[in-house]
Amino acid sequence: MATLVFSLSTKVDKASGLSEVLTRFFVGSRINQRAKSNIFVDATYWNDQKQSIVIPNFRLNNDKQKQLVAELKEKSIKLNDLRTYIMDAFNENGAGMKELPKDWLKNIIKDFYGMPAKPMEDLKPVEIPIEPIIIKPVEKEVKAEPAKKVVKATPKPQLSQDSAPATVFFQVFSDFIAKNDISENRKRHYRVVYRALQRYEAYNKITLSFDNITAETLKDFERYLSNEHELFDDHKLKAVRRLYPESRPINQRGSNYVKDMMGKLRTFCRYASGKIKEMPINEPFFQTNPFDAYSIGTQTALGTPYFLTIEERNHLYHFDLNSERLSRQRDIFIFQCLDFDHLDDIHFVRRKLLDDDYFETQLLFTSPSGNGLKWIVEIDPSKASHLDYFLGIQNYLKLEYGLEIDPSGKDICRACFLPHDSNCYINPQLLNV
Repeated sequence: MATLVFSLSTKVDKASGLSEVLTRFFVGSRINQRAKSNIFVDATYWNDQKQSIVIPNFRLNNDKQKQLVAELKEKSIKLNDLRTYIMDAFNENGAGMKELPKDWLKNIIKDFYGMPAKPMEDLKPVEIPIEPIIIKPVEKEVKAEPAKKVVKATPKPQLSQDSAPATVFFQVFSDFIAKNDISENRKRHYRVVYRALQRYEAYNKITLSFDNITAETLKDFERYLSNEHELFDDHKLKAVRRLYPESRPINQRGSNYVKDMMGKLRTFCRYASGKIKEMPINEPFFQTNPFDAYSIGTQTALGTPYFLTIEERNHLYHFDLNSERLSRQRDIFIFQCLDFDHLDDIHFVRRKLLDDDYFETQLLFTSPSGNGLKWIVEIDPSKASHLDYFLGIQNYLKLEYGLEIDPSGKDICRACFLPHDSNCYINPQLLNV
């Protein structure tokens, strides 16, 4: 079983008074690697037992205290994102079924921060940048001609060939990622789509703009995502990948992963069409959202279901899992079922719940009505009652996402039947039990 441990270094930087969070990743006695996280905190705000950053709760917040709380929250989110990133990378690399390089952990952390894991010796420097340059207005450099062209072109919804539409398209995409109030780990997922679009554009020798992206373009791009791994030996794609490289090899993408990438592109298109209220723009870039005429479809089933016999269920119930967390997950009463009815956009709410930074989804499926969701999350009944958890999560979802849940769920005796939904999400850790 893979274990990731965070600890605080005993070395204190004299200038800042902060110590660095250290990482240790091990799987039994076969794998044992250590690396630095590049996250620094004051020892006062570190809980070694929980391996997490402590957010202080000041009674009266002055400006200095507010700044400290904001910085600690940001570092705490980054630490959680790093944990998720490392464990996901481990699972993608065979989950311990094959040997890991001795610098694997260090390289994964470098990858998390956007640095190449290993120098790419076969790549030569290129004159054009990997990502569009964001030019900030500076008093002494305002007269620079390139800066004027980019700044003027960005807010225009209709663009001519002379105004560099490709630069504008990717500039707006880059701005969307930067402005989006989501975790850094999720922003990285959007950047994967961003770079895939760059490779798609260069490979097909076309220029993507808000004027020429249609439903047919989306269909072709989805097909490209599914087949990009097969183009690895294509000399044309090799040249493209020198310009827009990935830190990891591009392997075959499953249909669920491709649909998820297309979903992120759809979210960007909604933003560029002025359809996201939380991220308003002056004028829409798209005259017509291409996704209005293109459907991604739902994610495919996870696979063939397996059913337990009564004997197998009893064996699992009495089996020593040698893990407090898994033992608690085995008990159905530690889960909280939350019901969302009459949703306008089930797919959007589904992604929000799956990507939530505070609650890990155990089970998520469409309700029998077809226009709602049932969300199952883990709770610890030793710390609070069912009702306390329900009211707390209810307030959190309303403040964070503006979502209302069915209040009948606070009744602990209310039954919730298992789903008959081929597209339900099941936490991978439960599948591994």
